[in-house]
Amino acid sequence: MITGGTSGIGEAVVRLLVAEGGRVMIVGRAEERLEAARGRLAGDEGAVALLAADVTAEDAPARVRDAALAAFGRIDGLVNAAGVSATTSLDAGPLEPWHEQWELNVIAPKRLIDALAPAMIEAGGGTIVNVASSAGRRPSATDAAYAVAKRGELALTEVYAQELASRGVRVVAVAPGPTATPLWMDPGGRLDELTAAAGEPRDEVLAAVATKLPLGRLATSEEVAAAVLAALAGLADDGAVLPVDGGHVTETYP
Repeated sequence: MITGGTSGIGEAVVRLLVAEGGRVMIVGRAEERLEAARGRLAGDEGAVALLAADVTAEDAPARVRDAALAAFGRIDGLVNAAGVSATTSLDAGPLEPWHEQWELNVIAPKRLIDALAPAMIEAGGGTIVNVASSAGRRPSATDAAYAVAKRGELALTEVYAQELASRGVRVVAVAPGPTATPLWMDPGGRLDELTAAAGEPRDEVLAAVATKLPLGRLATSEEVAAAVLAALAGLADDGAVLPVDGGHVTETYP
């Protein structure tokens, strides 16, 4: 089960899993984007199922669980990769962006874990991977709502790892740094937000971001997806946070 699987990191995870012979259900909000994502995949279409659902909706977890069981008969893994880009400061202002980030990055993954973990336990075990962010490991006031929610997602990972380990379900987080996904690079994305704030040319802002990364560039979706696949394959300790940030955050969480 991959939420946010129609673009960016989520879609890259889908591509890798299908290439490895996995069967995947992609969950996304828009039917047309789901069909487009499936159309970009090589290989057997029968390995991919689609479900149009807003993961923040109250009925979404049960729909996701039931659709997966109907399509494949079992659930072995869940990747919470849905996300949106938003710049919010600590200045007084509307709280809607804070609620949106919390619902998407903490409450929706919690509900999905609650709904899908019992099916994993019944099948003999499974793995849950939360796609968090380096912003949760080193929060910044320039994207405060996002950073606070991503910090919460890391804590969510830890408490569920403790709760589910004895029942055969591993819970792991992957924490990407700046990554060249549509959320960063597309018009209206994170790069455009930084460009507007800096009042400088887009290419110069991108170069400035890259110089702050020891790797010297943004990560690719495929690099982050490889870490997710490793976590699903059991190559990460239960409760671990796998950074894929090019050395952006040097300290160990927490």
